[in-house]
Amino acid sequence: MAWNLVQPVAVLAIYGFVFSRFLGADGGDLPYLSAAWAGVVAWTFVQGSWQYAASSFLFDGPVVSKIWFPHHVLPLAPVVAGLVDLAVGLALLVGLAATQGITPTTAVLALPLPVLVLVVWGAALAAITAPVAVFVRDVPTVVTLAVRLGFIITPVVYVASAVPSQYQWLVTVNPFAVAIEGIRSTVLAGAPPDVLLCGVHLAIGTAALLAGLWYGHRVADRVVDAL
Repeated sequence: MAWNLVQPVAVLAIYGFVFSRFLGADGGDLPYLSAAWAGVVAWTFVQGSWQYAASSFLFDGPVVSKIWFPHHVLPLAPVVAGLVDLAVGLALLVGLAATQGITPTTAVLALPLPVLVLVVWGAALAAITAPVAVFVRDVPTVVTLAVRLGFIITPVVYVASAVPSQYQWLVTVNPFAVAIEGIRSTVLAGAPPDVLLCGVHLAIGTAALLAGLWYGHRVADRVVDAL
């Protein structure tokens, strides 16, 4: 459990120092440290679950090819496991916010909505990527690159209000940005998330997850042969 906290704390310390000291980043109406921690916790969940899921069939090839079981549980396993670290990180967010004078309001009851968007999209990417990686072995490398680029274009260590107005649409179409801003809103700002926007991304993410699971089931025999 402690090691799982080292990575987000290190990222927060390094990027937080660079962004706040050298680039003048702030949290807008929110304490910067708490706002950045909310983003780092959420992105750590996405990064860990997606990168591991992308190689899950490749890592567990001997098991997949010798024992029958529902193969879709492999890419979803790191997503479910990541929920523990996500819950711990969110609990620490509440504690950190308290040290900065922020007391949770009734808006925190809406926190499950943006978290659900985060989890559903994480599961969707995992379900889609894992079987494709069996046939295209460059996929895990592409995922690693996507995670790095996503960290930059997603308001993780900066807030969405810092994005120029002409690029705000990038925040709107990014489900992870919507989820992170929703977490910040409910826990730190004491305001409900954008329910309509969260609902749209939740619906699209659910459809993508179902499509990924369907595709994984469709190519299950081919996955075994390829492995």
